[in-house]
Amino acid sequence: MSAIFKRELNSYYSGMTGYIIAAVLLGLIGIYTVTLNLTYGYPNFEYVLDSMTLVYIVLIPLLTMRLIAGERQQRTDQLLYSLPLSSGDVALGKFLAAWAALGLPLLITGLYPLILGQFGTVNYATAYAGLLAFFLMGGALISIGLFLSALTESQFVAGTLCFAVLLVNFSTYSLSIYVSSASYLSFLTLMLGGLVVAVILWYLTKNLAAGLTFAVIADGTMLACYLLSPGLFGGIMAKILRASCVFIRMTGFINGVFDLRAVIYFLSVIGVFLFLTVQALEKRRWGE
Repeated sequence: MSAIFKRELNSYYSGMTGYIIAAVLLGLIGIYTVTLNLTYGYPNFEYVLDSMTLVYIVLIPLLTMRLIAGERQQRTDQLLYSLPLSSGDVALGKFLAAWAALGLPLLITGLYPLILGQFGTVNYATAYAGLLAFFLMGGALISIGLFLSALTESQFVAGTLCFAVLLVNFSTYSLSIYVSSASYLSFLTLMLGGLVVAVILWYLTKNLAAGLTFAVIADGTMLACYLLSPGLFGGIMAKILRASCVFIRMTGFINGVFDLRAVIYFLSVIGVFLFLTVQALEKRRWGE
């Protein structure tokens, strides 16, 4: 895994990607810091990080689109499969390299609260907790981008797909306000979602029985619950949309609360999408 990590991290700085990511992050954080903290006098550095979350929608696709799709496009993925490395080692090494490329400029950003402290009172605990949450959220989004990169052979498609998924995820919390709370609509949507997950499971494993079994169990359970108590589904889609929004998890840290649930949420997203990436790599390995 360490060889994959070093190779991928070096690739970011042998080209322009790593420098572009660092320049954009440091430049925009610097602009927001001057505007919010110095010009308007807010002592809260975490407000700067809250304003920066939208930038991830552009930066994460740049970081992740080539990780696996680039290997396939250049036909170098066959070399990876021939090495004595598991798919888990490959996925974890690439993920950690992308996360490190994001973390290096954030280490420099860690100096900003100390600089602001020379001009007034800064709550360092809140500032660095917000920076930690910003970094963890970046990791969660990178894991999503890595998985999407594993689904295609085109870097352009991987980047575009990642951008679209993150944009939709950013909007889900706002969209949840407009979702109907009708039980039957929530039920039908969840049934459709179960079928979509079953198709993805079949695609990743090439095991039709596994996909059908999941569809029967998931949709059968939801049907039984709906027949027994339709009220259980009232407003559930709005709750799911709010729960699926990665970006909204920063809110507690911005308000001065160290939200342990958000930390667990970010780590859980990383774990789930790394697992899905491994399954996609395994499908490719044995499909050759």
